[in-house]
Amino acid sequence: MSLTISNLAVTIPQCAIIRNVSLSLQKGELVGLIGANGAGKSTLLKAILGIRPKQDKKQTGLVQLQGQDITKLSPRARARRIAYMPQEHRVEWDLSVRDVVALGRFAHQSWLGSPSAKCAKIIDDCMTRTEITSLTTRPFSVLSGGEKARVLLARAMAGQTPFLLADEPIAALDPLHQLQVMNLLRQSAQNGQGVLAVIHDLTLAMRFMDRVLLMNRGELIAQGPPQKVLTEENLANAFGITPLSGQYQGEDWLIPWEKSDE
Repeated sequence: MSLTISNLAVTIPQCAIIRNVSLSLQKGELVGLIGANGAGKSTLLKAILGIRPKQDKKQTGLVQLQGQDITKLSPRARARRIAYMPQEHRVEWDLSVRDVVALGRFAHQSWLGSPSAKCAKIIDDCMTRTEITSLTTRPFSVLSGGEKARVLLARAMAGQTPFLLADEPIAALDPLHQLQVMNLLRQSAQNGQGVLAVIHDLTLAMRFMDRVLLMNRGELIAQGPPQKVLTEENLANAFGITPLSGQYQGEDWLIPWEKSDE
């Protein structure tokens, strides 16, 4: 199964936010979407998901899930195929942590029925894997930013969808939980899920991603294995930085080091 994006563009009056982006996401791969602030990464994820743009925005292009136009799917059918972890750590209702995670199973349940034993087991497993079981009954609203991020990741994981789109899943996390989440995303990909994650940490992108998509000013300027994309020239163009790089225990590493001369 594949998620294919063709000539996707998002514009506002006299300004293009996304410029004719084409890409594909396959099941079983972990792909990083990187770029400077304002490059269009979050807008691209929302456009892929079919989240209705604001009135002043116009979206064109085609998003297909196994050859089917995603806009032809009902919201419920779409939610069974693509899970989304948003950048904003907000839940509209005053819910407990477990209730928030349980929302990830909503598309798999009957409208009026109680969660099945299978759903309950999946919810428990996702909470265990993200290490939030100790927060089960706490209100989501009182959690720290990092705790909220892990709860929302557990909610997305609970859907057990073929594809997962995550917008900055490690942004609010301490170093240990950054590594934990990256390992969870890699495990999800190894188990057959296609994962597309917006990430700013170039070191973790180099280490964990199967492929990297590099955006600059609304355009996709490079894509491929991290070693081919995260080059000194590309990083100077997209971020204005010069990196240091090397290898440790057979794995490549990269550290943003200083402002580039360009």
